[in-house]
Amino acid sequence: MMFLLMLEFDTRLISAVARTLRPKAVEVVGVQSFEHAYQRTENQSFDGAVLDRDVLGPRELDAFRPLPVILTTSFLDPHGGNRWPTVGRVLQKPFTSAQLISILNETFGPLEPRVSSVVDVLRRAHTSGGSVALLVGRGEVYLEGGEVVHAEYGGTRGEAALVDVLSEVDPIVVRVAGSAVERTIHKPFRPLLLDLLRFLEEKEERISRRRAAGSARLRLLRGGGGGS
Repeated sequence: MMFLLMLEFDTRLISAVARTLRPKAVEVVGVQSFEHAYQRTENQSFDGAVLDRDVLGPRELDAFRPLPVILTTSFLDPHGGNRWPTVGRVLQKPFTSAQLISILNETFGPLEPRVSSVVDVLRRAHTSGGSVALLVGRGEVYLEGGEVVHAEYGGTRGEAALVDVLSEVDPIVVRVAGSAVERTIHKPFRPLLLDLLRFLEEKEERISRRRAAGSARLRLLRGGGGGS
């Protein structure tokens, strides 16, 4: 999943961009002022930013380096004369979904539903301290205040379900509308994640040993068959 910061005064435009990009596995975090945008970058990691140049000063742009930046503007001169340094790409408003996706593809590469590290997504959600619901492959994970409070996978709930979620191979991670859930996970985030990752590593080691033993037996059987 890609996380994109969007500084835009028009909340309807933020919502429209979020709807357009969600199927592309892009999570849009919208803010309406430079101060809020700067605070977000201090507390959360982003892959890039779409910034309304009309509410920014040229010096304020430095606060978002070294993020890849796309500037939007309502003015006819997309480059702002000599007032703005050459930075990123400029998208003139109003823009279509096709224009938005095109400039994002130019900046970040093809926007396709991409495999994500579930652990990385959970860490980002924890760092941001937010309350989110994540659809991870066939499972669901819920965080409140940055803490994992519930997980579901099939008919399993709680930490056991979170183990199954983390065991998914190359899942697509999508943020979905959250709802109140019964708390089934009570352990703080860091020890919870350490314990689960240790468990998964030991599980993988046991599977690898069984596979190696099975391959050795197969070689012995084939060797024995060849000698008879």
